[in-house]
Order: sequence, then C-alpha cells, then structure tokens
Amino acid sequence: MQESSDPLKSPQEPVPIDETTFDDTPHSQTRSSTSYVGLRFGKYHVITQLGRGAMGEVWKAWDTVADRHVVIKTVPQEVGQDADSIAEIKANFQQVHLLQHQHICPVYGLEYDDRCGYFLVMKFIEGKTLKDYLKAINPGSRRLPLPTIIGLLKPVATALDYSHSQLVIHRDVKPDNVMVTPEGDVQVVDFGIS
Repeated sequence: MQESSDPLKSPQEPVPIDETTFDDTPHSQTRSSTSYVGLRFGKYHVITQLGRGAMGEVWKAWDTVADRHVVIKTVPQEVGQDADSIAEIKANFQQVHLLQHQHICPVYGLEYDDRCGYFLVMKFIEGKTLKDYLKAINPGSRRLPLPTIIGLLKPVATALDYSHSQLVIHRDVKPDNVMVTPEGDVQVVDFGIS
C-alpha cells in the first residue's frame, strides 16, 4: 500500500478516517484527464467513474476493510492546493460526518492520496438522482399526484430540518443532490462541498 502525505497538515494532525454529486453525464463523456479505475487509494479500490460534479469527480470504489461499496469524490486540484479552501473543506467535513439521519447520505471520511489529492468518502447509494427518477416515472412531464410529491419531498424536508438543527446548511439542494433507491428510499447527498 502506498503511503500518502498531506502537504497542508502538520505531522500531529491525523487525516480523519472516513459527499456526492451525481450528474447525468455518462462515463464516456466525463472530462477527466486521469482515470483512477483499478487504482487503490489506501483501503479503497477504485472500480468505475460515476460522473463529474461541480466540485469534483465521483468514483465508485470498494472499501477493502469494511467490505462495502463506497463513493469517493475527488476535490479539484486547484481547490486542493489552496490552504484556505482545504481548511474550509476540513471544517465542513468535521460537521457533516457527524450527521446521522435516515435521509442523509453518511460521509465516512476525508482523506488524501498523492495521486489524486483530497477525496471524500461516503456511502454508495444504489439508485437514481431525483431528477432522473422523475424523468423515469413521469416521461410526459405531467403533474404528479400530490401523495407522490409529498412522498419524495417530505424526506428531503426532514433531512434538511435535522441538518439545520445541527447548524449544518447544505447550500446546494437540487434534484441532482437527492437520490432515490429502487425501494423508494430518499437520501440527500453532497453535504460539505458546494
């Protein structure tokens, strides 16, 4: 396993162990100049690229210690090289990883690897973004029944109410940052980087 060093942290400051924007850009159309598929960043084996968000690339990986799929989201290099930006990301992570709510995607870690820089680690959610889910269930863009709307938005509202009670503001709530699982569970994603 390759050792990683963090150029912006002091030797005494541990990198915490353990957010996601999914967009509808197919893997073949992402603008990544580097593929991390097949590489290992610490305990994470990168499997495939899921997309590219406003603040980084999103990859599906396997956590070899916890035996589970996770999402890793790389922090853009220009952000990762700015000490003030990294300090803000670290502070946001310290708040976000403490959020525990059934409708908030857990954030497991903020880590560093020499090859990709900083990356966030979060739960992998099988499903579709709310944007894609709505397209799938309502292809004609007709008015949805009120119970369907309430069923989709109430979990988002309760998640945001909880995060606000913890003094954590999402700052980028939109259909691309809400996931719907095949079972209909709704999860708000992408806290911490926006």
